[in-house]
Amino acid sequence: MPPQQLLYNILYNMQYTITLLKTFIRIFMLHETALYANTLIHCVYLSPDTISDDFAIEILDSLPLYHPQAQNTILCGDLNARIPSLTGNHASNTRGSKLQKWIESNSLFFWNKECAYGKPTFIRHNGSSIIDFFLSTSYCTNPKLQIRDDLSLGSDHKILNFSYSLQPSSATTTANLTPRRHLWRLSKLKNTLFYNKYKESMSNNLQPIKDDLQNYLTNLQETKTTSDPQHQTYIEHITTTLTDTLYSTMDSTIGATPGGQKRRDEFWNAELQRLVDLRERAYKKWKKAIGIDKLPQWLRHQEAAARVRRALNKCRKEMWRIFCDKLEKDDYSKTTATIKRIRQRRTIQPTYSHIDGPVAAANTMAQHLEKVYNGHLLNHQHSHPSHRLAVNKDYEFPITEECITTTIQNLPRKKAPGNDHIRSEMLKPIIEIIAPILHYLFHICWLTTYTPSSWRVAQVTPIYKKGAPDNPANFRPISLTSIFRKILEYCIKPEVETHSPKLDIAQGGFRPARSTLQQALCLQELSRIHKDQHGNFATLAFLDVTPAYYETVNREVIWEMIKSTMPPILSSFLKHLFNDVSIEVIISNATSHRFSLTTGVLQGSILSPFLYSLYINSLPSILRNKESLQHNNTQLSTAPRSIVTPLLNIDNTQTALLPSINCLLYADDVVLIGTPEKIKDLLLQCEEHSYQLGYRWNPAKSVIVEHPQSLSTTYQLYNSTIPKATFFIYLGIPVNYKGQLDGKQLIARNATSAEKAMRILSSIGISPTGVSKILSVRLYTQFIRPKLEYGLAITTPNKQQQ
Repeated sequence: MPPQQLLYNILYNMQYTITLLKTFIRIFMLHETALYANTLIHCVYLSPDTISDDFAIEILDSLPLYHPQAQNTILCGDLNARIPSLTGNHASNTRGSKLQKWIESNSLFFWNKECAYGKPTFIRHNGSSIIDFFLSTSYCTNPKLQIRDDLSLGSDHKILNFSYSLQPSSATTTANLTPRRHLWRLSKLKNTLFYNKYKESMSNNLQPIKDDLQNYLTNLQETKTTSDPQHQTYIEHITTTLTDTLYSTMDSTIGATPGGQKRRDEFWNAELQRLVDLRERAYKKWKKAIGIDKLPQWLRHQEAAARVRRALNKCRKEMWRIFCDKLEKDDYSKTTATIKRIRQRRTIQPTYSHIDGPVAAANTMAQHLEKVYNGHLLNHQHSHPSHRLAVNKDYEFPITEECITTTIQNLPRKKAPGNDHIRSEMLKPIIEIIAPILHYLFHICWLTTYTPSSWRVAQVTPIYKKGAPDNPANFRPISLTSIFRKILEYCIKPEVETHSPKLDIAQGGFRPARSTLQQALCLQELSRIHKDQHGNFATLAFLDVTPAYYETVNREVIWEMIKSTMPPILSSFLKHLFNDVSIEVIISNATSHRFSLTTGVLQGSILSPFLYSLYINSLPSILRNKESLQHNNTQLSTAPRSIVTPLLNIDNTQTALLPSINCLLYADDVVLIGTPEKIKDLLLQCEEHSYQLGYRWNPAKSVIVEHPQSLSTTYQLYNSTIPKATFFIYLGIPVNYKGQLDGKQLIARNATSAEKAMRILSSIGISPTGVSKILSVRLYTQFIRPKLEYGLAITTPNKQQQ
């Protein structure tokens, strides 16, 4: 495969849901340019001890040997089968006989026979064998199989290099990959010399942009021609100029970096290389030796290999000690960040992939999201057409330069950027320079009700949730947007919250001083009140919303805000910011086609959680309807078992409302509380509410929790029966059919979670033999103790549990 014939190669990992393939086989698709063939590659290891011969053939039968996009399929690996007639091996075994029949039945080409007949792939001092094979479904032109038996490399298995010439493909189009994300050597900013040079260059290069923006804003305020289309052209131009200036300045001051995986050259040293060279020389002498001289040469080779192993172990321990000392001396926040990063790398998360390559994966995911966002659930009778509202000249621009400065200072570090490649680390050193520029730019955008198109392009990265990894619906689309958009959203968020309708008391998500523990405790208290009033345990319906952010209706969200006291210019600005958005999916450096949103808000946007709360805010009041009037004079029990009620008695208004609350919302986690008959009625109202606003509940993932003796009652959503259980994990806390927080199950869950976390920390070396006891205690407090203590503050464990 001559490298000069290829424009790029992608070795793409394929994920299959077949258990046999997931366990024993790695599957790849090698995509060349469209001028050459695509090749499907199966990498197989079949153990001789843990896998029976029949089971090995069953695994091979599970392999997809053909694919529409593949002109050839290659199977390679250690199959631990001995086939004398095909390989020239002297020994044979049962697996070899079965494998030979499998090869012949599938008409596969066996390249060990064609190119390296009789050459062993497994060599020891007491014998050799041929058990590593290359097979293919189609003939390979100019095949060459090289077995590197001249190298030791510390393994009895030898390297096999298989090469062949690719045949031209009938495809006429190429799969384009976008350039990699722009990266710069930001670590240089820790050096005072580079830091000062960076600030000085930025100040000089950005000053013309600042002056231009200031003059344009002054002219705009004087002429008051905010609807002129030329303003949009200017905003696009000045934003492009700003980002280009940032790029060029960083290129000239700190320099760009190609990215990719960092080399770990500090581990390998001259002494290790010398010992490896001695081992390879000893191996070659053993290979050349004959007769009685072969044994001493083999022993010398083994001694040389042992010296390499000892040196590697010594070097590994030294590097580990240096790493532990660095953890001890570093700032604690850096230490915890390092541990989190290592822990995340140890936790394997599936990525969405497609057998046709990353471009096909990105486009397939985009097609799925396009269907989700296309408004197919939208009730057009209740939708409101989007229109641009008139500017309210009496409403003052709410963003100050100080607000922008504070926002930039508080931006998190080491976060993935949007399509403009700008990160917070680039802006923090030049806050006093960039803040006034953004203030002028934001003000112009505010007056014209227009933001740059690059701020309204979201690069969606799919994050795996659970379920089959080949199903796009099992991935959460996280939107990566421009950092300038994030700053803008942070700055207008207080203004949006101030002028929006007040959130219902039943809503706990995305609100200050409303944690998951408080919400779970409220559920227990409401269940207790229901028991006092009705004499029976409450029936609890835990409802699941089909992905909340996917299908949120933008028009309804904005309409809900417009009904309040929100100024028209702010409403119009938000509509533009969220309605005129384009999305592209990015997977493995491949970008999909762009598409627009008919419904939904960006998951990952600063304002999206609050907008969703507004969108769903009408549900609790609809479910309460007129019942609240019947409970105005209700007296609440203050029995000792109640934790919340005595505190709520301070506010008579909230106390009077408490008995009528029949649902709780925490983001998209919804629970209904009532009698069996009332729950059925509430489910019908929830169903009607979903039709009106254009979202859907998921009956299959919803759960009804009630007394075991009441399990004969059925509950439905959209004519689908909702599953039942005697307990449910609500916000991470088990709730039983009595509506009580189950302390026993909670402790068991916490112990399991903490044990898993401890095993991960132990696997990366966080143990008494690694870091000091003081650091171990601090890391335990940071990573383990919160898992053990979660929810214990609101439960009452018995003596045995204590």
